[in-house]
Amino acid sequence: MKQRNARSLERRRRKRSILSATIALLFVALAGLGAYLLMTRTLVVREAAFVGNRHLKSDDLSALIGIRPGDRMCATSAGEIHRRLMTSPWIKAAAVSKDLSGLIEVRVVEAVPVAVLRLADKAYLIEGGGTLLEELKETTAFFLPVLYGIDPSAQKETYAEALRLVRVLHDRKLVAYGGSLQITGQRPEDITLTVDHIPIRVGVGDVDRKLERLQFVKDEIERRKLEVEYVDLRFLDRIIIKPVSSGPPKARPKAAGQSDGKKKRTH
Repeated sequence: MKQRNARSLERRRRKRSILSATIALLFVALAGLGAYLLMTRTLVVREAAFVGNRHLKSDDLSALIGIRPGDRMCATSAGEIHRRLMTSPWIKAAAVSKDLSGLIEVRVVEAVPVAVLRLADKAYLIEGGGTLLEELKETTAFFLPVLYGIDPSAQKETYAEALRLVRVLHDRKLVAYGGSLQITGQRPEDITLTVDHIPIRVGVGDVDRKLERLQFVKDEIERRKLEVEYVDLRFLDRIIIKPVSSGPPKARPKAAGQSDGKKKRTH
């Protein structure tokens, strides 16, 4: 009898302990929820700081994320801010963090313009993957390679080959060349790089090897003081340098008193 009563008493104690622990956990959870709700309603954005932006101004980025000082901190999630940032073609990567001081820090990696695309009467900055970054509103001297008349949507293969050439030009630091660099071609095999008004037919593939030969060609043209119509680097075993045509030979003027070979008729 006594053992039965002891066991019953022990069960009651355990139930009371479990109930007390449950009530305590519930209280902590409710307190935490209350603190969270209070914080979300009272914590506001003090500042949005941007790191890594060079082309895009901080005001432009603030407008892009749509958050201003005084807005509720938790009204917009970090994921939503990231999504808004990535809608800009200028932003390649972004990271967003918040802290309890009201600071939102945004770190961005911007796209790097590698060339200018000219289509009809419009010009666009483009990055290495071919994405159009923005339209250039003012006519200015371009210090990047210029792709002329290669439509990204209608000439996809040609556009891709032209971009491959641009990337090699960047890797070899030829974009810093003092003269103008223009890239044209309606088909991939017609890709032509014009340097200082000399067309250099590059075509498809082996761009590194072809540009290695280009320096030799330039030195040879300068050494011989040649006027060149075009250079063709598309062949494995030879380089074609086409001199400017001198035109049809001119008739030599006759010397004074020289006969033209015809007999004069006498009357």
